[in-house]
Amino acid sequence: MRYGFNDPLIWVVETSESALLYITFLGAAWVLRNNGHVRIDILVNRVSKRLKYQLGFVTCAIGVIVALIFTIWGGITTWDHWLRGLYKPTVLEIPSWILLIVIPLGSFLVATRFFRKALGYWQKNSSEYTVSFKEY
Repeated sequence: MRYGFNDPLIWVVETSESALLYITFLGAAWVLRNNGHVRIDILVNRVSKRLKYQLGFVTCAIGVIVALIFTIWGGITTWDHWLRGLYKPTVLEIPSWILLIVIPLGSFLVATRFFRKALGYWQKNSSEYTVSFKEY
């Protein structure tokens, strides 16, 4: 529109920014579920299976803690912006709580996904090295 008709759409940049925020926070849990995050597996490929499960559990536990911090901080900030009636002073004048609410929601989904992965690592680690009575 800007170059073809010399009539730019002034709301495009603002909606693109908001869409990127929503895509990032809502897509993170889906990417984590599909193991699409960047991983450095140089160390993990050289350790035993048991240590691999333990490292997986520890990293997932750290992920849960960080995601819960984002959830709590995002919830408090979103609530504060809603109570005060703040808005983003731009062309569209969107209430800022609408933009911020995706942070606690997306972070909660990521925390849930990390928790499920940590539980899976815990179960793999304990079942891998548990001796059953059938063996004796």
